[in-house]
Amino acid sequence: MSIRAPRLALFILFVVASTFSQSAPKVAPLPYDPLEMATGPTVVPDTPEKRTVLLNLLERARQNSAMHTPGMAPFSIKVSFNSTGGDSHRQGYGELEETWLNGQTWRWSARLGDYSQFRIFYEGVAYDDKPRGHMPLRLQMVRNFVYWPVVGNFAPALIRMVTAKWEGTEVACILMSRGGNHATDMPGRLWEENEFCIDPKTGMLRLHSEAPGSYSVYDYNGGIDFHGGILPRQTTIVEGGSAADSPRCYPGCEQRSEAVRPHEEDDLARPGRDHGRTVSFS
Repeated sequence: MSIRAPRLALFILFVVASTFSQSAPKVAPLPYDPLEMATGPTVVPDTPEKRTVLLNLLERARQNSAMHTPGMAPFSIKVSFNSTGGDSHRQGYGELEETWLNGQTWRWSARLGDYSQFRIFYEGVAYDDKPRGHMPLRLQMVRNFVYWPVVGNFAPALIRMVTAKWEGTEVACILMSRGGNHATDMPGRLWEENEFCIDPKTGMLRLHSEAPGSYSVYDYNGGIDFHGGILPRQTTIVEGGSAADSPRCYPGCEQRSEAVRPHEEDDLARPGRDHGRTVSFS
């Protein structure tokens, strides 16, 4: 009895494992999209040196577009965009403006459709002109693609790479996913991969795709010199084959220093858990 019981347990375990493997769902291929660059053969960096080359390229693209970094010089930026599709919170003409002095003190304003917001960060504390609830997703998308186009901790990630052509220029499309994924060199992009297509000669991010079907295209024609980097003049965000937003940076992306602080006459509220509470200043 003591010998048959382990054998029986192993047999049941084998049957259960076989059943799960046979019933594993098949993953559908990515739908065709003309903006999807990672369609060819992939390369998996199999040495620390090869990984370092790709991580350095990502960091170079991050530094080129970095705005909210320690030691960043003061600047003022204004971005206009058009959002199409959806309700009044998602479509129409919109604007973003920001004046940055340092990581503790800056201000920004945003509007889209019937939503608007003005926020001041003073000595590390945020104040809003009025409690407005959640920011529209399209507005947050524009903020992310303007201020933080390359973000994340890439060191532990699984990295694959595809070489492609974008507007006649060779780009390296770096595919990132969580570190526990299988390092396969099968052609094309996987559903779970975050895609960054970068010009290796200039270090500029040309196309970013958080998920298949959603793409941000960065246009550097007439690009703006910005504290050692180049900002794209225009970005087009495409979802499901249709342009969702088209942020355009005004020529006034420049260094400027001015006062950013709440005044006694301002009626501002703390966002987050203190949202709606009036703050007075002395």
